[in-house]
Amino acid sequence: ARSSAGGGVAAMFLLVLLQPALVLIDHGHFQYNSVSLGLAVGGVAAILNEREVLGSVLFCLSLNFKQMSLYYAPAFFFCLLARSFR
Repeated sequence: ARSSAGGGVAAMFLLVLLQPALVLIDHGHFQYNSVSLGLAVGGVAAILNEREVLGSVLFCLSLNFKQMSLYYAPAFFFCLLARSFR
């Protein structure tokens, strides 16, 4: 039952990300912020699934794509720091 629910969540996530209005507005005006945001969200999802290395790599890719992701760095840092003490 869990795998079918996970597939539904993934499908809804893709539908939201591929919404034409979001793609046109974001890519036309905000210079590809959704790519950076998608990598950061992927990093969060990986960390929540206890794949810290993958999450860190995705966040680093997000940060290298657009420095705007630096705003999320304290949250990633403290989350990974807390997990390292467990």
